[in-house]
Amino acid sequence: MSGDVDFWPRLVLAILAAWRITHLLVREDGPGALLARLRATLGAGTWGAMFGCYYCMSLWVAAPLSLWVATRPADAWLDGLAEGGRLILPLTSDKGFLANDPPVPLERRGAFFRIERRTPQFLAQWITPVAIIPCESCRDPESEAALAAAFERGGWERVTRLYRQDDVPADRAWVRAPGWCLAYA
Repeated sequence: MSGDVDFWPRLVLAILAAWRITHLLVREDGPGALLARLRATLGAGTWGAMFGCYYCMSLWVAAPLSLWVATRPADAWLDGLAEGGRLILPLTSDKGFLANDPPVPLERRGAFFRIERRTPQFLAQWITPVAIIPCESCRDPESEAALAAAFERGGWERVTRLYRQDDVPADRAWVRAPGWCLAYA
């Protein structure tokens, strides 16, 4: 992924967009003071605290933007993880978003996985389902198809490893796509 000519410009734009959108939601009043009224309505509860926390909101804003940068674990992200370092990786299919698609339950559209570096391995753990509108021009079709089939089969909650190769035996692989695989122990 890091050799992709479009990767770095998309990454820079995603970073700037995440910063700008987060600043708008947390620090600005918005058009017609709409965001200020929303924050006042939310009050001091959980949602109000989240809308008032720049760091919390930046994670929620950055998660869907990360899908615009990549649709598979990016080598640059994995290479940059220190020993014991973690990242939250959203992986989604495009199922349920197109006009002619039949309804697809949320848990069959995508999931957040926690990836942790334990040299020379990457541990993986399913966190929660997620459905993020896919960016049509920035997705890897082979990974897309493999993810759709894996979510259809189920079994994501048993995933324990991320491999940076696709030669894991079929009985251990939950999803396998060119250059990467999520697998069971």
